[in-house]
Amino acid sequence: LGKLRGLDRTLLLALRNAFRRRGRLALNVALLGIAGAMFLASLNVEAAWQTQLANAALERNHEIEVQFTKPVLQRTLRDTLSSAPGLSAVHIANVVPAAPGRPDGLVIVRTYPDGGHGSLSARARSELTGDITFLQGSATEKTSILVNQSAWTLLGRPSAGAQVLLSVEGQAVSASLGGVIRQILTPATVYLPEEEFNGATGLADMANAIRIVTGDPTAKAIAEAATSVNAVLAKAEIGIALMITETTVEQAQTGHVRILVVALIVMACIMAAVGSIGLASSQGTSVTERIREFGIMRTIGAPNRVLIRNILAEGVLIGLISLPITVMGGIPLGYGIGVLVGTLSFGLPLPLAFSGTAFSIWLLILFGGSIGASIGPAIKATRLTVRQTLAHA
Repeated sequence: LGKLRGLDRTLLLALRNAFRRRGRLALNVALLGIAGAMFLASLNVEAAWQTQLANAALERNHEIEVQFTKPVLQRTLRDTLSSAPGLSAVHIANVVPAAPGRPDGLVIVRTYPDGGHGSLSARARSELTGDITFLQGSATEKTSILVNQSAWTLLGRPSAGAQVLLSVEGQAVSASLGGVIRQILTPATVYLPEEEFNGATGLADMANAIRIVTGDPTAKAIAEAATSVNAVLAKAEIGIALMITETTVEQAQTGHVRILVVALIVMACIMAAVGSIGLASSQGTSVTERIREFGIMRTIGAPNRVLIRNILAEGVLIGLISLPITVMGGIPLGYGIGVLVGTLSFGLPLPLAFSGTAFSIWLLILFGGSIGASIGPAIKATRLTVRQTLAHA
């Protein structure tokens, strides 16, 4: 290190002193690195979740879904909504409850008390528009049914081509499985051929649900469109059973993962606090061990600012050494948590994501914490007189 030119000698001294007690250094670096990895992982999971939400919004191709208390003639519904402002398009989106069928005809529905989680719905295949991503199978056979990944799990994960037995509106429906499609943040849904669906539900010219495209995905535009739709339907005396907006879906889904993210951040902060206390303790011990060294520096004219800079630089250096552990631990940890959360939530792992904001925030926390942990021992070193330092045994 002494052969390096152009570097402050006190900084080189701090680098040397950081490795004076390697066991103590390893403990401090491990604590700070693990705390940083948890912090980075938590915000990486949140970034991956937001990416998944954005992908889900693109897949849905609509901003509002309205379900009615009873079926309405499609022609009447379109005439009624033609006067509602802020609507770009209205699509019929009939949906009925379904359940896995059984050979004995007994229908067993396993769902949560809210009626949503664990439930199964049936829709017509004609509602599938835009690009469809197949996880298994294909759509070449028009008389087969398609299921999303959540419905596939509820049905016992049958292979493509297998015969699937369903109960739709109390009627038994049997068809081969054409494929499994990816649908992010979408309830478990089975898509039946048009004739099969209309035959089982009797909704050929009726609509019990619609999907609305506003043309403006902002929260304000969606809220205004929802208000106008609600007013127009109320005036026409068409009862609304449920209205779901893209904003509501995003808020509800984000609430699920926010608890986990906050818990991870709290744990990371606790570990960071423990690491800072450990760093402060080791810095205090280091100052005690180097008293005679400081005395010699003071004797040859080193001012207080040099001593302070030396100790602060050592603390910051120890913090920076922990950054590789933070990055190498935070990325795989965040991805592992994302796989678990995504699979449990909607049957798909969250994508790998790296939050540059999280890394920048942690860098500031690490820098501030290292200085805070070192400032006390640094001030203590400046209060030592030359006589005290040279007389120290």
